[in-house]
Amino acid sequence: MEYTRIYTMRKQNGTIDNFGGCPAMKVIFITLNETSMRLNSEFLTVETLSAILDQNQIENQIVSLEYQEVNNDICKPLNNIDWTKNKFVGITFTYETIEILKSIIKFIKNKNQDTHISFLYEVLPLLKASKKQVETSRITTNLIFGGENISKTVKDMFEEFPDLNSIILGEPEATITELVNDLISNKSINRCHGIAFRINDQISITPAREPILNLDDIPFAQRNYLRKTKGKTARILTSRGCSANCSFCAESRVYNVTKKWPKWRGRSPVNIVDEIEYLNKEYGIENFSMLDNSFEDPLLEGPDRLNDICEEILNRGLDIFFTVHMRAESIIKLDDSLFMKLKKAGLLRVCVGIESGYQHTLNLFKKIASVYDNINAIKKIQKCKIDYFTGFIMFHPYTTRDELWANLNFIKEAGIGHLNIFNTELWLYQNTPLYQKVERDDLLNKYNNSDNPIGYIFKDNNISNYYQLIKKYFNTTCLLQDGPLAIAKDIVYKKNKYGELPSLYSEINEYISNYIKALSVLQINLFESILTQEHEEQCYGLKEQIHDLDRKTHTDTKKFLIKEARYSLKH
Repeated sequence: MEYTRIYTMRKQNGTIDNFGGCPAMKVIFITLNETSMRLNSEFLTVETLSAILDQNQIENQIVSLEYQEVNNDICKPLNNIDWTKNKFVGITFTYETIEILKSIIKFIKNKNQDTHISFLYEVLPLLKASKKQVETSRITTNLIFGGENISKTVKDMFEEFPDLNSIILGEPEATITELVNDLISNKSINRCHGIAFRINDQISITPAREPILNLDDIPFAQRNYLRKTKGKTARILTSRGCSANCSFCAESRVYNVTKKWPKWRGRSPVNIVDEIEYLNKEYGIENFSMLDNSFEDPLLEGPDRLNDICEEILNRGLDIFFTVHMRAESIIKLDDSLFMKLKKAGLLRVCVGIESGYQHTLNLFKKIASVYDNINAIKKIQKCKIDYFTGFIMFHPYTTRDELWANLNFIKEAGIGHLNIFNTELWLYQNTPLYQKVERDDLLNKYNNSDNPIGYIFKDNNISNYYQLIKKYFNTTCLLQDGPLAIAKDIVYKKNKYGELPSLYSEINEYISNYIKALSVLQINLFESILTQEHEEQCYGLKEQIHDLDRKTHTDTKKFLIKEARYSLKH
């Protein structure tokens, strides 16, 4: 089916823009969107569920609530909604505080006591004691819907949110229509698989729902945020699950509750590129972020699938670019020729899941790749002249001083000292083996204070000092991943796709290369100074040198972008 036919069959409801009024809807989806992240936030789950309800001719509306660090009027836009006929409200979020969620749920219940409020995933903040803790933590949006801890997790959530009626567990696409239809028809929901629900203070969990084996059956997301923000990047999910089994990762378990279910499922190359082509032609989108944990999965058939995706893009003449995530042990097995074909099709950047340069920690994380594999994966990406960044976990509950030194040596050997990896830490997800180990070892944070925003304590008490110093002296931003320099880097990379670079782009390319070298030296020296417990004046001096370099680079890059805009107009 051609992409145009796919979309002309669908009714487009859209999002409330500027919080204007909307007709009475039986189903409302609410997303919470941090203002500073607005242009980057696409809630694909919600937009896909909206498309599914459209297919089933169930009226629905997506409401985006934007908040800042201090926002007392979060519920004000909800006054514009006619709640009289509303039957179901589904809520999802990424970064959020519990109090904001509670105020929204309370507001809805005051408007209509009969409204059924559901969380689209099990979304329970791992850190909930203080405002600072919650704001600096991630929200768990994909806990598994089976296993030994599910009953306790569900009970905790219903206790935390007294007005919450249900939780959709696992894949919501397979559940949403049945649940909503039952509510609209005033039927009991106790036979709807894949949910936890509360009736008269009694909590019930229904049997897990079978996964959606053919992901091509799921309609494309509504893309309301692209329409609203005119964003330049679209998010694409081409698969679900992961062939690996990392101990800290929830996703590899979300879609593999029983052994009879596949660990990984993928959309067909034709279906993937149908969506890319639609977004490219309908919205003018050139940049795509592939959200898959491992774009190259499954490992045995992965190369053929990647080749087929490239063929689809190239045969359709799509001038697009995309960023992907890959595992190190996969990268070293893929042919250089395939990487060059990916580049030709538009591969812009690869996130390499390194995680550590210390073998003991790789074993703790149940990583397949060794330290040697990690180094070779980086070297291969560099050889193919593909832009990259890394997934790296510098701090976790079991970090040791020897590990920090090993990571430093790894960073030097791999040549990745320019990346924002020195101050990274593990985020614990419930119902993962590593979380359970930390819990057994009594390393979860027991104290409700804002001095521990990561939710656990270090087994080695001395590591806390290193952690605090590195957080103090290392910047939390990276010019190479955000701002004018990142834009300039992408422009140069894209221009390089078409052959020899004009002199203007060669000039900025050399400038970026020199910045990377200078930044790498300064950051490595700063990290080493902290480990050797040098005088604070030296650490502060290196931090200021990094800031001075960043400020100058930021200014110079903005000047380049002005020159580039003028150059593009002439050519």
